[in-house]
Amino acid sequence: MNTKRTSHLLYMALTLAAITFSLAVRAQAQTDTVLYNFSGATDGSGPTAGLVADSAGNLYGVTLSGGITTGNCTNNQGCGVVFELSPDGTGGWIETVLYTFTGGADGAFPASTLLLDTEGNLYGAAASGGEVTNKDCSPYGCGVVFELSPTAGGWTETVLYAFHFTDGLRPSSLIRDATGKFYGTTLLGGSASSGTVFKLSPGSTGWVQTLLYTFAGGTSGSQPNGIVVGPSSSLYGTVAYGGVGDDVNCGNQGCGFVYKLASGSGGGWHETTLYTFTGGTDGGVPNGLVLDSSGRIYGSTLYGGTPPCGGKIGCGVVFRLISGVSGWRESVIYAFTGTNGKNPMANLFEDASGNLYGTTTEGGSKNSNCDASGCGLVFKLAPTSGGWWIPTTLYEFDYTDGAFPQSTPWLDSAGNLYGSTLYGGASGFGTVFEIQP
Repeated sequence: MNTKRTSHLLYMALTLAAITFSLAVRAQAQTDTVLYNFSGATDGSGPTAGLVADSAGNLYGVTLSGGITTGNCTNNQGCGVVFELSPDGTGGWIETVLYTFTGGADGAFPASTLLLDTEGNLYGAAASGGEVTNKDCSPYGCGVVFELSPTAGGWTETVLYAFHFTDGLRPSSLIRDATGKFYGTTLLGGSASSGTVFKLSPGSTGWVQTLLYTFAGGTSGSQPNGIVVGPSSSLYGTVAYGGVGDDVNCGNQGCGFVYKLASGSGGGWHETTLYTFTGGTDGGVPNGLVLDSSGRIYGSTLYGGTPPCGGKIGCGVVFRLISGVSGWRESVIYAFTGTNGKNPMANLFEDASGNLYGTTTEGGSKNSNCDASGCGLVFKLAPTSGGWWIPTTLYEFDYTDGAFPQSTPWLDSAGNLYGSTLYGGASGFGTVFEIQP
């Protein structure tokens, strides 16, 4: 499992100034239930994205692989599926595969959390597929944005946009604003092959793509991790690399930064770097962001914090950015050390009370089935009136119930937390879980 974990971390990555606690409060009266074990066959394999729910309590998600194993999917054990989990009325859950990707024009390897509209349509991004004959992306394609619509005979997939490399490669995130426009990022592609930010707008003849920003690589940034919409329709996001180069902590590409994109009077978009990570105690290689109602920015980093963590770098941190008269100030509100989590790769989830929830791909004390690194865990950070954050480890995985979670957890109105794990479970191909208070 070391080889699997290491290779996937590298792929996804290419995919203490504030008061912190050294150890999280252990799990308190939390119950974990595996809602579904993936078999690695036609039902899917390796869920990495978060889940979305409809008003009836059905859950929707994607798997990175699984499904059919022909054509472009032969050597990858399937190109992924879109699935639905529905309560069966007796406490169990039934999985239904809504769509299986073929690796052709329809897309392949979906890895972003789905979006659900009021009419029941699902939207997402697939990292490959699309224009498979494009010389820059042959034979797998540069990726697509897709829609799934329920019909009387099942679900119908429509490709809203197929990327061409010059405007992006490997779309990895997708959001939608109040006007119905989509925004997203591609991990690679663009003029410098370092990633892009794009917009999709509905038009009279289909969806119109606008390239908002192209990262130049090096200190100018590469591999954007997703965006959120802020005040005045500005966009906030992170790049995994770029900024300050550091051979020890992040390599000579730099440790990443947080940026803002704002539209100018001439119609163009302008990038402003808000904070650059050093790879030290402040963190390095950031994931996506959460923007609260007061304009504060929260996020996590894959590395950095308090070393050592199996080497010279830290296990990752949760950080906060606050805007002031002299610019944006970063503070670390939690640092991972291994037993309380290691290497978060998912975005955080914020509830109505300002509590933050997240997952770490490794770490925890239940390491008998996942070697000394641990199988990963789910954590919560609760703010206090004094500015302190109270950490709680909600659940630690032991491989039998899942391992290496990379999904952003989702909290329902009853306080139940839902998510997925990349590996583990009955067959080892990942799980969907529920954590009850």
